[in-house]
Amino acid sequence: MVNDRHSGFTLMELMITVSVLAILAALALPSFQSVLDNRRLAGAAENLFADLQYARSESIKQNEEIRLQVTSGINWCFGVDDEVGVSCDCNSNACEVGDILKNTTASAYSNIQMSAGNVVEFEPRQGFPSPSATYTYTFRIGASGKVKTVTVNPIGRIKMD
Repeated sequence: MVNDRHSGFTLMELMITVSVLAILAALALPSFQSVLDNRRLAGAAENLFADLQYARSESIKQNEEIRLQVTSGINWCFGVDDEVGVSCDCNSNACEVGDILKNTTASAYSNIQMSAGNVVEFEPRQGFPSPSATYTYTFRIGASGKVKTVTVNPIGRIKMD
């Protein structure tokens, strides 16, 4: 006797499965957005931390002052530059050390705001910030979300909270 039964799924079963998956994805999407925002926040702070470390180490290595230039506001940016007496414009990709472009703009981190401290220059002998002060840079998700700060203390130690 020949078995005429076919195995597999019917079109109706597949449509129901896809509908259930779409509903579950729609429920998970809002919580995924907060994960993305948290990663952007951490990424912006980590990038500034790395650029500050780079500026300090290059200052000592090259035996010249290296500066972190900051532009705050809605189109914030920061960049590392080694030209004495010249302000680099990090929005136009003009910040560089040697021939290495070192700038970061807000366009890479949507929904992240930065309230900036001052421009910090690292002196070449020991990598201390000049003038000797504490510099604090704050990143925030949106207008009132989670905050991360990057701080340079008077002896050049860079810390991220």
